[in-house]
Amino acid sequence: MNLIGHSEDVIRFMFGPKTGLTPAVVAFACADFAARTGVRGEVSIARLAVEQGSVGNAFKMNEADLADSLKAFCSDATIMSVSRINGEPHLVFKGDIKEAAKTVLEASYAKSSKRVLMGAI
Repeated sequence: MNLIGHSEDVIRFMFGPKTGLTPAVVAFACADFAARTGVRGEVSIARLAVEQGSVGNAFKMNEADLADSLKAFCSDATIMSVSRINGEPHLVFKGDIKEAAKTVLEASYAKSSKRVLMGAI
């Protein structure tokens, strides 16, 4: 996922987009964080990026990288969207946030399971 990098004898956490981190995983993590922190309806992407214990801190992604990943996921999603509220990007949930997280996770695993099964035939 490009979380850790090596430069000479130093190991460091890599900040920025993660090539192995799918938009669905980012969307699930954001919905899970929102549900666990008592969010109601929408959450700013800035909060998702910088708050202690947030997705941005866990995956070492800034606000722009999170927004790009969430926009990629939300382009095909009906359970959440990225919208501007007062000029700032927010992740907006259409319904129960815990259900949104569960739906994203189940859909992601269903797709990967189908690929594995189809590849085995």
